Amino acid sequence: MKFDCFAPLALPLLLSSTLACASAGRGGTAGPVELALAPYVAGLRTVKLAVGGRPVDLIFDTAGGMTLLTPELARESGCHPFGRLTGFRHNGDPLALERCAPIEVAAGAWHTRRELAVFDLTPLLGDAPPVAGIAGLDLFEGEKLTVDLGAGRVTIETPASFAAKIRGAAPVMLRAGRQSGGASLDIFLAIEAPSGPLWMELDSGSVVPALLAPHAARALGIELDSATPKKVELTVAGLGRVSVDATEREMIYDGLLGARFVGEFVWMIDLGTMRAWARRR
Repeated sequence: MKFDCFAPLALPLLLSSTLACASAGRGGTAGPVELALAPYVAGLRTVKLAVGGRPVDLIFDTAGGMTLLTPELARESGCHPFGRLTGFRHNGDPLALERCAPIEVAAGAWHTRRELAVFDLTPLLGDAPPVAGIAGLDLFEGEKLTVDLGAGRVTIETPASFAAKIRGAAPVMLRAGRQSGGASLDIFLAIEAPSGPLWMELDSGSVVPALLAPHAARALGIELDSATPKKVELTVAGLGRVSVDATEREMIYDGLLGARFVGEFVWMIDLGTMRAWARRR
């Protein structure tokens, strides 16, 4: 979670600050469904979805943890917020949110019914255009996705189309991250280090350089500071050596790999088996 990284329009580290609120139940489709990712601000992307029958724009964030609605959209969708979801921002600060009973979310032939959360984005967005919330990977739990930031699209695959996409792609080591009693869903990639693998969050909601925790930088034998990005090489298990610009930041994770890194590859992610493949664009 990274909401602590925002000031008004410090959107660079927007969404891997939340925690996902997934729920059971999903719809099926006859074929792949492609979702366009539209440019927003500061390098972020939005996706258009129908929430409770209303077409809205949500910021797409692979590290958002949970899908959340603004209080306005929650009211319009018939949500009566209740309960509490508690997670932690990437710096360790706690975040408590209310939740909504399962709501229908759809895009074309694809549909699902999910328990979502409520959060007021207004103080974080500053003068940026309003959006209705954040779409995290929890929304697609159980699905097979292709995430291609460079081409501006996310595709909800069928088993057959996914099998075709991963043919010839490199399998990568993936770990699911859970918070809020197991409701949240983030994904982490293995980075090889002499002491053993480090796990860094795949974070399309961060448009700043890659962030490495001090303990991770030491494990990799890298010297970084918190102000000036430095080009370093990381060995991604399955992909080999990848060059990234990085700074250092204290956090509860080993690191965050942001939109620049995510956009260099096409990612095929099975959110049922928690396996992933990638190929360089």
